[in-house]
Amino acid sequence: MIILSAVFIFFPSKFPWNFIKRIAGKLKIDLQTEGLVNGVFTTWKVKFWSFVLSVGSWWFTALQFYYITQMFSIQVESSYALGIFPIIMISRIIPISIGGLGVQEATTTALFATANISSAYAVLSSLAFTVIFLILPGLLGIYWMLKEKY
Repeated sequence: MIILSAVFIFFPSKFPWNFIKRIAGKLKIDLQTEGLVNGVFTTWKVKFWSFVLSVGSWWFTALQFYYITQMFSIQVESSYALGIFPIIMISRIIPISIGGLGVQEATTTALFATANISSAYAVLSSLAFTVIFLILPGLLGIYWMLKEKY
């Protein structure tokens, strides 16, 4: 899937559009592939800087997760915290709970257990991350929208 996505983004002319159209046609889905192709044909410079910005922002967010663990004096190495962060974020998209709540904590607990960190600290750091990066910005956004009367 990742390779197919990379081909779609970086080499759109090599993407198997006819195959995708046949599958979509059988499912009675209109993909409007012309719009997809036109949206993908941007310069390599734009694609490169978009990639750099994306990787940089994810790295910065992972670093903030590490600092949250340090805020609670959890003895975890930075390389370990940065290494497990993508796994934790991928676990959030498993569609069995609202916003990944519970799944994220279970994943964090399992991964921290391999480093001999108690489950209480794992849940604490996971919930703190959720509050700081999801709930607080959401509440501030609701306040701002109500203030601006959107």
